Amino acid sequence: RDDTARNIYSHTKSFASTAVGLAVDAGKLNLDDRVVDFFPESVPADPAENLDKITLRSLLTMSSGFNRAYLMAAERRTGQGYPDYVKYMLSRPMETLPGEKFCYSNGDTYLAARMAEKAMGMTLENLLYQHLLCAMDIGWPAWEHDPEGHAFGASGLYLKLRDMIKLGQLYLAGGTWHSR
Repeated sequence: RDDTARNIYSHTKSFASTAVGLAVDAGKLNLDDRVVDFFPESVPADPAENLDKITLRSLLTMSSGFNRAYLMAAERRTGQGYPDYVKYMLSRPMETLPGEKFCYSNGDTYLAARMAEKAMGMTLENLLYQHLLCAMDIGWPAWEHDPEGHAFGASGLYLKLRDMIKLGQLYLAGGTWHSR
């Protein structure tokens, strides 16, 4: 039934990338911002070569250079990355240069969403609710969280089918919702 919120799995990435776009539009993020500059406390003492070249753009295009699918559901259930997903991701080996090769990974989207949170100074849920969901009559998002309490930007958002469709309509209308 369309009145039941369900896990929308990877469609969650569309909402997380929209949150990133809101932060870019607000002038708080730039596609060339480096992930290491947002989380210097999480950079290992001996970082992988080229870790400092990972940008928001390479995260959004899933071309971070890790070249491996990280933080996927099965691995999270076994504790992969626990307790700090950012520190875990920044400790992964780099296999290619950022921007060079596509590799589908929840880790890339998760890092991009965390950059949006940090840039805007609010949780991913608050960012989306205040700047998008409320205006679209979607309501407060139920969302899977990481061990530290951050919304897992790559998956685990629960929405009704009709609310999922609203994001597509927003994009089809060039970012306009009910003349706004």
